[in-house]
Amino acid sequence: MLYKNGQHFDLLGEKIKLQALSQVRHYQDKAIRNLTQGEKAFCKLIGPVCKHGRVRYARQVIVYVAAGISFRVDFVFKDYDLAIEIDGPRHETRKGEAIDAWRTEILNKMKNWTVLRFSNDAVINHYLKVRKTVLDALIDSPKGYKRHLLVFRHSYS
Repeated sequence: MLYKNGQHFDLLGEKIKLQALSQVRHYQDKAIRNLTQGEKAFCKLIGPVCKHGRVRYARQVIVYVAAGISFRVDFVFKDYDLAIEIDGPRHETRKGEAIDAWRTEILNKMKNWTVLRFSNDAVINHYLKVRKTVLDALIDSPKGYKRHLLVFRHSYS
């Protein structure tokens, strides 16, 4: 998001309506304060990798893709062009799966990001597999600093 002459613009220079922006930010603040069990578990499992692997991520990021298209992503590793979504029961419906597929396609095509999706259950009960999948995606990314991550790949294999 860009700020110029007292107005907000998205990445393509389109004007953003402040009412819509304040509503999106309200939900972002609410989501940051009220993480789901899966999101809390993900923070715990990825924390050591980020600390010792020198990797940074952001939680509940608003992604502005194009004019009128913005949504919140659970975790973003911006230096690696990687987005992580932790899906709850709401995403298991037919409509939820269609929306998730659309959002993944948008992020893949317009932002050139890799999107990984995990269920709350997978993050909580199969955390080693989830950590390995995320670690492999970080290492395989064409961007980012990887030397410190290689140590984790060997220790979690």
